Amino acid sequence: MKKQLLTLVFLISTEAIFGQQLSLLDLETAFLRNNLQLIAQKYQIGQAEALIRQERLWPNPSLTVDNVNLWANSTFETMEPLFGSFGAKQQFGAELEQLIETSGKRKKRVVLRELESKANQLEFDAILREMKLDLRSTYYSLLRIKQEEHQLLRVLQLFERLHAQYKVQAEKQHISQVNYYRVHTELIGIQREVLDLTAERLDKMKHLRVLTALPALTIADLQLDNMELPALSASSEELESWSLEAHPKLMQLRNEIDLAQQQVRLEVANRIPDLSMVMNYERGGNVMRNFVGIGVKLDIPVFNRNQGNITAARLHLTEQDQRLRAEEHEVTEALSLHMRELERYGTQLQEWKGQEDGRQVQVLENYSKYLQEQQVTLLEFIDFSQAYLEAQKAYLDLQEKYLNAFETVQYLIGKDLK
Repeated sequence: MKKQLLTLVFLISTEAIFGQQLSLLDLETAFLRNNLQLIAQKYQIGQAEALIRQERLWPNPSLTVDNVNLWANSTFETMEPLFGSFGAKQQFGAELEQLIETSGKRKKRVVLRELESKANQLEFDAILREMKLDLRSTYYSLLRIKQEEHQLLRVLQLFERLHAQYKVQAEKQHISQVNYYRVHTELIGIQREVLDLTAERLDKMKHLRVLTALPALTIADLQLDNMELPALSASSEELESWSLEAHPKLMQLRNEIDLAQQQVRLEVANRIPDLSMVMNYERGGNVMRNFVGIGVKLDIPVFNRNQGNITAARLHLTEQDQRLRAEEHEVTEALSLHMRELERYGTQLQEWKGQEDGRQVQVLENYSKYLQEQQVTLLEFIDFSQAYLEAQKAYLDLQEKYLNAFETVQYLIGKDLK
C-alpha cells in the first residue's frame, strides 16, 4: 500500500511538473533533486563524517593468556584452587596491554579527518557549480537552437514554395533549367542545415535529460522565450576579490594547504614514540604463586625519528602553496578575459538593438514578392536569403556567447549575481 502511494505521489508530481513549461529555475530545481552524480557525492561526505567518528575512538586493549599447562607432573606444587577444584594444579599467565598515543597524535588525526571531510564538501560544491554551469550552457544552446530553427524553417517554407513553382515552370520550359537547379540546390542546402540543427538539438536534449534525470523531457516542455540579457552588477575590483575568495578551485587548494600543514604536525608528533601500558598476572610461575606486575613498553628512537616523512610532508606543503599561487593567477587572468569578452559581446549586441526580426522578415517576404514580379533576380533573392540567415545565426550565436560568458564569470567568482 505504501509503495502504491509513493508511486501515485510521483505520478502526480510528474504531471504537475510537465503540466507547464519548465523555466531554467525549474530545471535547476530538478537537477539539484534528481542528479545521480550529486547524490553519489553526498554519500562520500557521509563516509568522511563516519571516519571522523571512527578516528576519535581509542585503540582497543589487547589481552594475552599464555603458559597454560594442560597437565601436571610429579614435581608440581599443589596450590589453593581458584574456584571449586579448578586451579590446584593450574599454571598460566595473562597480560593486558593498552596503547597510549603521545603528543596528541589522535587529536591531530581527528583534525586531519575533519579537513578531509571538508575537502569532500568542497568537492561537492565544485561539482555542483560546474554541473550548474553545464546545465545553463545547455539551456542557452537550446534557446539558440529553437530560435535558429524558427528562422530556418521560415526560409525553408519560402524555398519549398519557390521550388514547386520553378519545377512547374521548368517543365513547361518557361524558365531555364539553370534557375530551377539553383533553387533546388539552395533548398537542399537549407534542408541539410535543418537536419544538422535537429541533430544538435537532440544531442543537447539528451544531455539535459541526463543532468535533470527527467527521461520524458522534450524541447516542447521548455520555456525558451526571449530573455533579457543580464548585466554585471559589481565593479571589476569586487569581482576579482570575490573570485580570489570564493572560486571553487581556490577554496579546495586552501583546504589542501590546511591538510598539508596538519600532516606536517602529525609527522612531527610521530617522532615521539607511543607508550604501551602493560599489566601482567602470573600464577604458579615464580616464587610468588599469584604475581601481578605492571610495566611500560615503548620504542627507542635511536635510528628512526620519522625524518623522511617529516621532510616529505613539508615539501608537499610547499608544493600546495605554489599550486595555490599559480591557480590564483590563472583565475584572475580567466576572469579578466571573460569580462572583456562580456563587454565586447554586449557592445556588439547593442549595435543589433533596434533591428527587429519582424522588420527583417517583412523585407524577406517583400523580396519574395519582388521575385514573383521580376523586380529582383533569382540570384539577388538567393543572396539576400543567405545573408538573412547568416545575420540571424550570427546574432543568436553572439547572444549565446554573451550568456555563457556571463555564467562563466559567475562561476569564477563563486556566486550568482542575478
